[in-house]
Parts: sequence; structure tokens; C-alpha cells
Amino acid sequence: MPWYMPYIPFFALFALLVYTNFKTGLLADRYTFSGIIAGYIVSFLFPSIHSQNLRVLGLADSIAGSVVGLIAMALLCEVGKRLFGKKRVDFNEDTTFRLSSGMPHGALIMTIGDEEYRFSEFFLRRSDKIDIGGANLLISSKGPLPDCDTHNISLLRDELHIDAHVIPLSNITSITGTICSLTTPREVIGFGVVKLMAFVGAFLGWGPVLLCILASGTLTALIGFLHWFGSRGSGDNSRLEVSLYVMVVSAVIVVCRHLWT
Repeated sequence: MPWYMPYIPFFALFALLVYTNFKTGLLADRYTFSGIIAGYIVSFLFPSIHSQNLRVLGLADSIAGSVVGLIAMALLCEVGKRLFGKKRVDFNEDTTFRLSSGMPHGALIMTIGDEEYRFSEFFLRRSDKIDIGGANLLISSKGPLPDCDTHNISLLRDELHIDAHVIPLSNITSITGTICSLTTPREVIGFGVVKLMAFVGAFLGWGPVLLCILASGTLTALIGFLHWFGSRGSGDNSRLEVSLYVMVVSAVIVVCRHLWT
């Protein structure tokens, strides 16, 4: 049997993930979860992909690989969030700001200058918040508001924090005015990449999946530095796709491991 036969589901699902990622910018759960299950099945039927002779040992290596890949990337995701999980913008001049209900279905729309954003898009985690500084804001509500300074405020998914006061956003009808700075939350590594690494680990095992994390992280850092160096002053803040580098590195590991053995 050709060496690549057990890896056909691996590369087929990778192709689907690449396609959906380019189309939507997301890693579809149906493909990553299918990849994990396919990795378990293939490892049981073909334990030799993990250098094992017994099927139960091949399955054990596959499960260990997916668990190690999931945990290691989740820890890396959390470290990245704590170190680089905020993006601050200081405006050269007072910039108009508005938060109010819009369409569809009365969803909150945040307008900064000429740009409009869906408010909920900023909050992937319960702890995420938006900090606004140097503000001159008019806050309209359904009831009386506490007497406080609106120069600096924080917005959470469903709360407005002013000084020591916490006001439910459901009581706020609109916030309008000008701001000098804006700090928004961001994810350095999306949770889709965490699930992708569990998929990779199911096929590669725990040792190679750690190598994949290290190599793809190094590749991302290198390309990120070259991207930053080449776009200085251009205002280009396009996001690097970590998932693409993970796919490339894991595919290279599969081929190199075959050539090595």
C-alpha cells in the first residue's frame, strides 16, 4: 500500500479547510471535528503512521496527539491574549463616536468616524471590554444616570462602566460625541486554530504536533516581522493567518517523516 493512503482524509479535509478559510475567514467546525474523528479511525486501522504495530497503541498515540495539540495551543492562545490581547488607537484629533441600535433586529452598531462596526463582534470572551479615553460624550438612557465623569468609560458586552458605576447597556438608548483614544480587545490566535491543532495531533501524534506548533509559531513570527517591516508607515494592519502556516508545516512534517523513515 502506498505510504500516503492513510493520509488521504488528512489532505482532503485540509483542502476543505483552506477553501472555507479563504472564503469566510473561518475554520469550519464540521471539518476540524471530522478531522479529529478521521484521525482516530485511521490511526486504529493503520497504526504504522505512529510507528506502532498494535492498533490500540496507534489509537492511543492519536488520542494523545489531539489532546496535547489542543492543550498546548490553548495555552499559547491564552498567553497571546494576555500579552497582545488589546489594540489601542490614539486619534490625531477628536473623532466622532456613536453607539446606538441599528438594523437588523436592533443590534448595537458602533460608529467611529466614518466606519461602522457590529458591537458584538468585539466580544468573543465574557471578559473583553472596550476602553474609551478623552471622551466628550452624551449618554441617553431610559432612566436617570448617576452624576459622573464621562471622560473615560469602558464598554463590556452588556454593561457600561463609568467611574465606579455599572449601568446595563439595555438601559442605554445611545452614546454620542467625540473620543481621543480607543482600546479594543483582539484575539491573537483564534479558537479555531486550537481545534485545528487537535485535528493535526490526531494524525501526527503528540511529538510531531509539538514540533508543528513550534515550527508554525516561528514561521508566523518571521513572516509577521517581514510583513511589519515592509508595511511600516503604510497603515496596512492586515491579519496574518496562523492557521495557514499550521497547515503548511503539518503537511511538510507528514512528508518529511515518511522520507526519514
